[in-house]
Amino acid sequence: MFQLLLLSAVGTLIQGIAFEENWIIKKAKYTTRMIIFAVPFLAMLTIFALIFKWFPTDQMMSWGIFIGIFLVIYVVTLDITTYAWYSSKCNDEYYNKKQIYGGIIMSNFSKVSVAQDARTELHDQLGLTGAEVSINNLPAGAGVPFVHSHKNNEEIYVVLAGKGKAVIDGETIELAAGDWVRVAPAAKRQFSAADDAAISFACIQVKENSLEGYTMDDAVVEA
Repeated sequence: MFQLLLLSAVGTLIQGIAFEENWIIKKAKYTTRMIIFAVPFLAMLTIFALIFKWFPTDQMMSWGIFIGIFLVIYVVTLDITTYAWYSSKCNDEYYNKKQIYGGIIMSNFSKVSVAQDARTELHDQLGLTGAEVSINNLPAGAGVPFVHSHKNNEEIYVVLAGKGKAVIDGETIELAAGDWVRVAPAAKRQFSAADDAAISFACIQVKENSLEGYTMDDAVVEA
């Protein structure tokens, strides 16, 4: 019993050093960690076998079988765990899509269906990294209940349906379906629907002066 407890304690210590993130081993691959674990563990087993006389020292066949069994268990364990890790990685890549608010995110594209809510932000839903896009729906007579500006981001508004108005730095601009408006970051703005009609508009928010290439300058055209 004492031998098993001591063996378990030392084995747990070696396992902790080999498989946990620590100052001794950092960012090592799994196969490397298995080797780091196996070598000292086999040495420890051999020392235990000598100290507690598991086998007579002159019976080389017994020692050979002992080491052979350990290596077989090690190789099988390494093969199974490596295969499980590789399969899991392949599955993650193959199934790198998930349901998000009725849409999906794939490796190289994302798609989402937008409900007719008062406001829907697409940054998280589409996994956007360079812009924020919101879809806004205001009923007739309603308006955004605050005036706002931005520190760094310009906004591009497109009216999708209906009509309304925007008040930008105190100037009123009438809006209708098909209108596009670009608003500088510092401008104070507020949008509202017409008294007799609802309005639906999208707002694209990007950092001012961040566009370095566009259209054909940024395109990679394949024949």
